[in-house]
Amino acid sequence: AGLIGLLVTYLLDLSGIMTFLLYQYSLFESNLISFERCRAFTKVEVENDANTKFPVANYSRSWPESGEIEFKNYYAKYRPNLPFVLKDVSFKIFGSEKIGVVGRTGSGKSTTLLALLRIIEAHAGQIFIDNVDIAQIGLDDLRKKITIIPQDPLLYKGTLKQNLDLLGIYSEAQMWKALEKVCMKD
Repeated sequence: AGLIGLLVTYLLDLSGIMTFLLYQYSLFESNLISFERCRAFTKVEVENDANTKFPVANYSRSWPESGEIEFKNYYAKYRPNLPFVLKDVSFKIFGSEKIGVVGRTGSGKSTTLLALLRIIEAHAGQIFIDNVDIAQIGLDDLRKKITIIPQDPLLYKGTLKQNLDLLGIYSEAQMWKALEKVCMKD
């Protein structure tokens, strides 16, 4: 009876030890995944220059003025070893023209917007905004001048003022004027 009691006690202790070991193993695996992600970030390619190097034809500080967008024989892929996701895309959108981009899943709608912001770079072809090749413009300069309204709205934690002006570059009067233009002042 004493031997059976000792065996049961050891088995109960063994269960606790096994639980502890499994917990430690899962924690170790989780830390390895975190390490792999950190290592992957060290290999991310640096984006091109942030600021525009002058002179750029037709570019000025007030660019873009009319908002005319033109894709000319544009090709893009997400990685060098992958197939093209945009092939020989050519179209023109005139200034102040409202368009809708529609298509099946995977047809290139989101990729076209990524190309416009140069989140993916051209493999061949060009994109012009008001007759300026956007490949010649610094990424910060380009992305500060383009606004895209996504299909699913997103509000950041904070005030409406902070959501309207993330960078804090507009006056309160300018923000009220913008709200009035879109009938949201009230």
